[in-house]
Amino acid sequence: MKRILLLLLAAGPAAAQTGLAPTLNCVYLQPDNTVSAFFGYANVNPDSIDVPVGPSNFVAPDPQNWGQPTTFQSGVQSSAWAATFVPSQTPSITWSLAGTTVTASNDPSEYCDFSVAQEGSQGPQGAPGPQGAPGVIGPSGAQGPAGPTGVAGPPGPPGLQGQAGPTGLAGPTGVPGQQGDAGPAGLPGPAGPAGLQGPPGLQGPAGPQGLQGPQGLQGAIGLTGPPAVLPSIHVVAAASRTKSGTASCNAGEVLIGGAGLCTASFGFGQVGASSPVGSSWNVTCVLGTAEAVAVCMP
Repeated sequence: MKRILLLLLAAGPAAAQTGLAPTLNCVYLQPDNTVSAFFGYANVNPDSIDVPVGPSNFVAPDPQNWGQPTTFQSGVQSSAWAATFVPSQTPSITWSLAGTTVTASNDPSEYCDFSVAQEGSQGPQGAPGPQGAPGVIGPSGAQGPAGPTGVAGPPGPPGLQGQAGPTGLAGPTGVPGQQGDAGPAGLPGPAGPAGLQGPPGLQGPAGPQGLQGPQGLQGAIGLTGPPAVLPSIHVVAAASRTKSGTASCNAGEVLIGGAGLCTASFGFGQVGASSPVGSSWNVTCVLGTAEAVAVCMP
């Protein structure tokens, strides 16, 4: 089944300002009678757009957040996210994005033309992003406690011995008799000079490092620039069940851009070629079925 989706983004003020609109790819009736809806979007801006969950990005009925994306890459994404609901309790769900809405229900005309495959294994982890700028250096931490005192050096060598005192005078020769008492001992000689001071002891180990100061405050956010004013545009998306597809502008319109997408079973295929030809955009797939998108300007 070939489905052609025509999105005139200039029809709504919000869509004309953002160049962004939601799409409903298809719905799938699960064996347990729940319905899975596969949503996409078209972003004709050259850069990605961030739209947080809120008045410009919500799903009804509540809760407003059903897992829809908040960052929208440039180009066409036919299967950006999916939501599953019970028709007997919730007959339909509506996604409102940038002022444009799409509604999914258990409508056989919207059934997907593929079978839901088993979930594949997780792909390899992407390369890490660039490191952010360093924060402001915090104040210095308090000084750590002083290290322990070093071990005392060995004692110096002993001083030189003092000189001997002078010999006392001999007493007169007495009558032999009992031996007299011994004379008093001579005065002690002067003290010798002090010995040399020993070398200083080894330095004790450094004390532990003080705690790191708290991180500085983050700088203020810059002012938001004025919104861009986009010209009125016309987006034509053409999905095909073959490996090639073409999306063409209407007569009198000029092709200003386009994109190609390949879908294989339940996921993305491999694009072989995607290029403009006159007022049309052609895509050829190596793997999967093709979907071409042409961005036209009157």
